[in-house]
Amino acid sequence: MLLGSCAEKICTEMTITRQAQDEYAIQSYTRAREASKALEWEIVGVIKQSRKGEVVYQKDQEVERFAPEQFARLRPLFAKNGSITTANSSKIADGACALLLMSE
Repeated sequence: MLLGSCAEKICTEMTITRQAQDEYAIQSYTRAREASKALEWEIVGVIKQSRKGEVVYQKDQEVERFAPEQFARLRPLFAKNGSITTANSSKIADGACALLLMSE
C-alpha cells in the first residue's frame, strides 16, 4: 500500500479532516520559515555541480515555496474524495542536514 493511501485510510478511520491537516501543515511551514530566518546565520550552503556549472543551495526550497492561500485549491492525491494533498503531506525529499561537532 502506498504511504499516501495508508494515510488516507488512517485519516478516515480517525476522522481527521482535510481542514485539520491543512491547518497543521500551515502551522508547521510557518514555524519552519521562522526557524530558517532565525538561524540563517548558522546555515551553510550546499554546492551541487552540474553540466551548467555550480548551483549553491543556501535555503530550504520547500519552505521558500510555501503559499498557504493555495492549500484549499489543491486536489487530493490518493483518493477521489480524500484529504491528502501535495501541501499537507511529506515531500519525496523531506529534510536533510549535517552536523559537525568539534573540541579544541
